[in-house]
Amino acid sequence: MVYSFKVISSTSLFLIMISCVNIAASQNLCSNTVCSLNEPVIRFPFRIQNRQSKSCGYPGFDISCGSSNETILELPFSGKFVVQAIDYDRQEIRINDQENCLADRILSLDLSGSPFHGLNHQSFMFFNCSPFDHRKYGLKPIACLSGYTYAVFALSSSRAVYALQNGNTSCNFIRLVYAPVNWPLYQQILSTDFSEDLRLTWEKPWCGKCESGGGRCSALKTNSSEVVCPDVPHYGNVLHTLYLIFD
Repeated sequence: MVYSFKVISSTSLFLIMISCVNIAASQNLCSNTVCSLNEPVIRFPFRIQNRQSKSCGYPGFDISCGSSNETILELPFSGKFVVQAIDYDRQEIRINDQENCLADRILSLDLSGSPFHGLNHQSFMFFNCSPFDHRKYGLKPIACLSGYTYAVFALSSSRAVYALQNGNTSCNFIRLVYAPVNWPLYQQILSTDFSEDLRLTWEKPWCGKCESGGGRCSALKTNSSEVVCPDVPHYGNVLHTLYLIFD
């Protein structure tokens, strides 16, 4: 991320001071909110639709509250997911499937059109197999996709495929998926049942430095890609605000 440093005139300084006053007023209207008790706190760049104005959030970060007041994020080409947690310092969000079958959603996951992407990615081969002693090979069947007469596996290595081929079982290949995962690439695994949350991150708006410093990011102005951090503790002057204006 590249920060902009600008030499400004007294007139420009006055206008920015006015902008900061407007931002402070806007922040009072865009206070932290939740869908219900024990749900993730929602603040910029996120906003709750029909509860907060568009100026409280950033494009692509709209949140809604479900029928049970759960926190919902809708991805343009993949549908709705339950938000489990948001880390504003790290710029990470953890989501899961409303029906508790994340593996099924992984099969058709498409993050394009959204500001989010996975922290790490890994290729998985999905197989539908007749029953066999999968524990002997250290494989994890995907319970929500499996039945009494078959088991579905998501394999991430050639060793796992070899185990299936030599496991006295019959398997049909379903699909190859390049999926975001929670672990780094050097932690290769044989198989997964995708029981953990899907962990995504975003790059824009870049508010991590502001949040980790104790500040609260906000839009410089409505429908602007620029964000500002005017209330970092111990640095509440205009010049520091200018330092933290970026897009």
